Amino acid sequence: MRFACAVFSLVIGLGLAGTLEAAPIFPDTEYGKVASLFFESFNSGEAEKVRSFTLKYRSEDALAKKTIEQRVEQYDGMRLQIGELRPEKLMEEGESHITIVAFATAAQMWASVKLEFVEEDEMAKIDAIAIQPTGDPHKQHASFESGQTISEMVEEFLSITGSPAAAAAFADLEGVLAVEVAGVRASGAEAKVEVDDRFHIGSVAKSMTGSVIASLIQDGKLSRDDTLMELIPNTKMKAAYKDVTLEEVLAHRSGVPPYTALDEKAGAELAAFEGNPAEQRKAFMERVLNEDPTSRGGFAYSNAGYSLLAHIAEEATGKSWEQLIEEIVFKPLKLHSAGFGWPASEAMPDQPRGHYAMGENVIVQPFGEYELPLCMDPAGDIHTSAKDLVRYAQAHLRGLNGEDTFLKAETIQEIHRPDPQWGDDNNYVAGWVIDEDRHWHNGSAGTFYTLMILDLKNNLASVVMVNSGSGDNEPNGMKLIEAFTESYLENK
Repeated sequence: MRFACAVFSLVIGLGLAGTLEAAPIFPDTEYGKVASLFFESFNSGEAEKVRSFTLKYRSEDALAKKTIEQRVEQYDGMRLQIGELRPEKLMEEGESHITIVAFATAAQMWASVKLEFVEEDEMAKIDAIAIQPTGDPHKQHASFESGQTISEMVEEFLSITGSPAAAAAFADLEGVLAVEVAGVRASGAEAKVEVDDRFHIGSVAKSMTGSVIASLIQDGKLSRDDTLMELIPNTKMKAAYKDVTLEEVLAHRSGVPPYTALDEKAGAELAAFEGNPAEQRKAFMERVLNEDPTSRGGFAYSNAGYSLLAHIAEEATGKSWEQLIEEIVFKPLKLHSAGFGWPASEAMPDQPRGHYAMGENVIVQPFGEYELPLCMDPAGDIHTSAKDLVRYAQAHLRGLNGEDTFLKAETIQEIHRPDPQWGDDNNYVAGWVIDEDRHWHNGSAGTFYTLMILDLKNNLASVVMVNSGSGDNEPNGMKLIEAFTESYLENK
């Protein structure tokens, strides 16, 4: 059994990119020169270069929110997860920003790097930096036209991404508006994907793990201020972790090592843990919590952190994470398609198969080729249909609008509210990325991709799912959701 590189992430949405071409020429402008220096310092891996760049080129407001040393630690954590950022193409230069497409070497994905500037001391200084997954800059992206049906949109999305199958679902506060599927369950096969077929959701599962924790907080079994020493006193850990709070783990700020990429050796070691799933997770935590922490307080995306949340829930209830997910999420919402692991197997082959994206081609994932270790399941090993997932998203949207669903409305509102202590990058909690008018998450374990968005401005829940790990899924999925939203508002 082979363990592929497993990256479940919002910032590190896995996608195999094409062959790199020559590095871009930064524009001969002040923004272009500063951008070039940013990439040079980030990729150097040298604390002194990052420190010097930050001191000279970050704005006063940015430095007031996070110190130079905190930013040095933040960049170290990011490089650990995504590798070097190799600039490839100028995407845009505006009045106060510049955006460069770069290739992240460790995550094997394309990323857009946007630098926002302000003028201080007659210099352009960086006020904010946003790094987000994007598609291959050398490939065509979808361009949906006004008046297209949702069926036509999904067909175009499928054509552009090259995935064998796609599903999309949309809901408002009243009910499910549309569910559409297109394509085949496996490349080279004839069986068409069906509306109730299941797709692997990767790190979108983190919000379900977060919902379990929220339920236990609601019931008084946990508190966001509880420390690891209080929560799991029988789990061996280094002193550095003992006063880490539940709040920090929910927000990826605990310093718990990332485990965002598993090579064959690491995957085999994790799969070798013995006992039932809860016992394996405890063994995994005793491994993780005896490693050196990453930067505590700074954002560092961690799959192991969400396995830690599951371990905390298991210790608090005496039930496995699987039981808790079933009881708290699946059953109350009647998510009949939801389950654990890949959708298809040798025993149950009549479901979509995952595919590796290899340049212009996709290769079907063989049965049994690799499985995510049980100890990592809470970070991203759930499957569901598009219709069931959008109903789950809708439950959160209703809660944000004051309606009790599978959790009380006040509980949902609380877990969608990051702690303000985190400052300018205060935008993640309990498995959700929190933007001003949009709460979302994506997920991929390499051979599927899922995007889930709550549009708070228009009260829409949206889901896009495909059965390949192409890096083009993210930007085209966003465009598909934008096109549906525009159509919905026009016809409302």
